[in-house]
Amino acid sequence: MAEQVEAKTEKKKEKKKFQMPNTYVILFVIIGIIALLTWFVPGGAYDLTEEGDAIAGTYHVVESNPQGLWDIFMAPVTGMLGSDTVDGAIAISLTILLFGSLLEMMDKTNALKIAIKRITNANKNNMNVLIAILVIIMSFFGTLEGAYEEGIVYFLMFVPVILALGLDTVTAILIVVLGTQVGCISSVVNPFATGIASGIAGISPGEGMLERLVMFVLFDALAILLICRYANRVKKHPEKSLQFFRREQDLKEFPAADDEDLSLTGRQKGALALFILTFVFMIIGLTPWTSLNPDWTFFDDFVAWVAATPIIRNILGTDMTAF
Repeated sequence: MAEQVEAKTEKKKEKKKFQMPNTYVILFVIIGIIALLTWFVPGGAYDLTEEGDAIAGTYHVVESNPQGLWDIFMAPVTGMLGSDTVDGAIAISLTILLFGSLLEMMDKTNALKIAIKRITNANKNNMNVLIAILVIIMSFFGTLEGAYEEGIVYFLMFVPVILALGLDTVTAILIVVLGTQVGCISSVVNPFATGIASGIAGISPGEGMLERLVMFVLFDALAILLICRYANRVKKHPEKSLQFFRREQDLKEFPAADDEDLSLTGRQKGALALFILTFVFMIIGLTPWTSLNPDWTFFDDFVAWVAATPIIRNILGTDMTAF
């Protein structure tokens, strides 16, 4: 009897355990809080220039515009499609939704994780080459989709191999953090950073792409140099590692799995190919070809041809640049 009561108590505790709500729930809660504040916080505005920029020192109180329930539900729609007073961001919103779906698909198939593990294992006997390859991969994720938090997953992949090479967990952290962030700083074609910022500024995401590409290459090289320098020092003098005091514990917690099956199924290969093609098309689409060379109109010509082809035009619509 006592055991049953104890089991029921444990079940109740499990039921009461807090779970993080869905992302959309969090967003709607934030919208609701902001709408509630409109009933208490006085309205204000700045005088604007002809270009729409705020003039410093011209802030003044205006009549408040309290938001109701209907406004809360319509806020996402207005944010995407716009209104008489607000510009919509449907292009950015769709890009984020579609790109997020692609990343979720790759996560479910495990294709990307397996591919990276295979690259890691294939180069585990050449420390400097392995570090360079992994940093470049991480920096591509950073510059193409602003990766950072996702790096935790890759960190767990890299640690066993890195430790087996006689290095430490700090090296794996440097590969993930420096790799993703040098890519994110450059954001050559990052739709979440460059795309949103360009949309707000009213310019093409392709503006400044060459400069960002140069930054990407230079920062990548610097990150590889710094990590390799640290790794070689730890390799020669393990006691100089920042985590030397717990090396034995790390080796137990992150054992190398040599017999792991890293074969890709046909479905995973297809998902990986689609993932790569997505980035290729994104780079082609964002590159300002005519800015690089006025005669390079092949991409514009291709878009015009697609729009003029009856079957494709009827499927995609008569105007592929509606947004």
